[in-house]
Amino acid sequence: MSSGPEALSGDQERIRRVQAAHGYDSATTILTARDEIAVAMMDDLPAEGLAQGFEGRLIPVVFGTGTDADIAGPADAATDMHSHETNTFHQILNGTVRITGQDRSQELSAGDWAYIPADVEYMLEACEGPIAIRYRHF
Repeated sequence: MSSGPEALSGDQERIRRVQAAHGYDSATTILTARDEIAVAMMDDLPAEGLAQGFEGRLIPVVFGTGTDADIAGPADAATDMHSHETNTFHQILNGTVRITGQDRSQELSAGDWAYIPADVEYMLEACEGPIAIRYRHF
């Protein structure tokens, strides 16, 4: 996923280009996950730079200064210790994950969430899967 302000801006521009290509006007049209145009736009917005074993698609909406993506992975997927230049928010939609930071490790399941400040190193491991996470950079 995008890890800095420049990459975040690039993701926002990608979203705007895809919206325009599909004729979607975010200022005047309600969009839901079940709309054919939303599915088509997400298909055109693969999340880039994910750790091996994970895949995802950007949500086709620009949320102020941030972007969201839906990320999925099998039970054995894991990232290395890493950080981002932006704050991140992980909402666990399915499965169980472990988030490990410098001073703590916490297991989270569907309905739980984690906020990770910019420049703080962490690792995410899928414990029970498959997993699904809503992931926001801001």
